[in-house]
Amino acid sequence: GRMKSATAERKFDRAEELTRTLKFIDQLTTQRRFYDPSGLHVDVIASARRDDELQIVRLTVRGGRIVDEESVGTASTPDGRDDAITQYVVQRYMEPSETPQTLVVPAAYEESALLKKWFSDVLGKKVRVVRPARGSVKRLLELAERNAAQKLSLKADMAHAA
Repeated sequence: GRMKSATAERKFDRAEELTRTLKFIDQLTTQRRFYDPSGLHVDVIASARRDDELQIVRLTVRGGRIVDEESVGTASTPDGRDDAITQYVVQRYMEPSETPQTLVVPAAYEESALLKKWFSDVLGKKVRVVRPARGSVKRLLELAERNAAQKLSLKADMAHAA
């Protein structure tokens, strides 16, 4: 009866507290884990998929350091990853002032030309859209992809715990 619900409530509070702590630690480690002395000014978009769920992560890198991270979960169809990324980008960059010089996208992403055209036609901005093969930009992309995958498995763990 009441004991059981009190215990369940405590577990929930503890889980919530853990989630907040993990988020905080995650932000700290993400921001410290990367530094590029060449002063990179890029936004990195990556994603991870699990079943019918897609997690998109955006890292904002200014002066060679990660200054911000955003993560968005969305429903996914097997062939819908590119669509979801394109949609995210279009919704995210409505303001020309927020546009990065370079947008880093996953290697498998096929709509780079479309995005370039969108940035120039709609926002009047010239943005490089790159799929990196090596170097620090590729490391950033891998980091963003790992973060997306971690967020998905954390969500799954939380769902199982509930």
